[in-house]
Amino acid sequence: MRNNLPFLLILLLPLCMEAQIKLPALSPLQKIEQTVGLSTISVEYSRPYRKGRTIFGGLETYGELWRTGANRSTKVTFSDDVLINETVVPAGTYALITRPEKSVWDIYLYEELQHWNVPDDFSMEKVKASMRVPSSTLSETIEMLTISVENITPFSADLVIKWENTQVALPIQMTTSSLIDAQIEDRLAGPDMGDYYLAAKFKLLEGKDLNQATEWIKKSIALSMDEPVFWTYQLLAEIELARGNKHDALESAQRALEIAESGENNAFWLAQIQELMKNIERLP
Repeated sequence: MRNNLPFLLILLLPLCMEAQIKLPALSPLQKIEQTVGLSTISVEYSRPYRKGRTIFGGLETYGELWRTGANRSTKVTFSDDVLINETVVPAGTYALITRPEKSVWDIYLYEELQHWNVPDDFSMEKVKASMRVPSSTLSETIEMLTISVENITPFSADLVIKWENTQVALPIQMTTSSLIDAQIEDRLAGPDMGDYYLAAKFKLLEGKDLNQATEWIKKSIALSMDEPVFWTYQLLAEIELARGNKHDALESAQRALEIAESGENNAFWLAQIQELMKNIERLP
């Protein structure tokens, strides 16, 4: 039997290799995706635990580059061009590298992705965008590194990094306006009351070029004169309110109210228009 032991070990070796026990990852992988305006921001990173350690100023030395996660490089992907610190960052995927300090961090979006730590040949020539941002102290303790997209508007968002009692936020400006302007230019080539309405509504939301918004919503109204709808006049009233034109705003709101009252199942919209009229009345 002793003479057969090497032979048995050879037979059992493949079974041992196939029957490896799977254990939980020490730094679990997380993937997040967030729509901001018309674009998407995605983050893929491994999340280390604090494990009672001092993280910043301890595990992560102040003033040294950090891969901002564990295992492979943390990746941030933009579906469309964005602006960071007034720098245009083309759509694509970038490694997130940071340099934590006690009160400020330097944050870098790096073109080279395939590494397990900060590259030995780290070069500012490969940094697509960078920004120095202040850090803040949290009252709660974050046990796992957390990266999220927060403070979302149709035009901007913050990439937020939290761990231990520290938080930093990287402001990102989206190119929503240029994306929508391109659509508007394409769609308004032909007369369509719906497109003019949506184009005017976007300009009001953006808070820019309200003269253009007024022109577009009036075109929408003109194209629907045969069957007038209350929401076009309601939007015109909202634009005139934003411009501070009390008389014109009230006139448009009153017309919206008349049309809505002649229809059915408009109780919600009637309340909205009446509230709009109250806001207009508050104008000097």
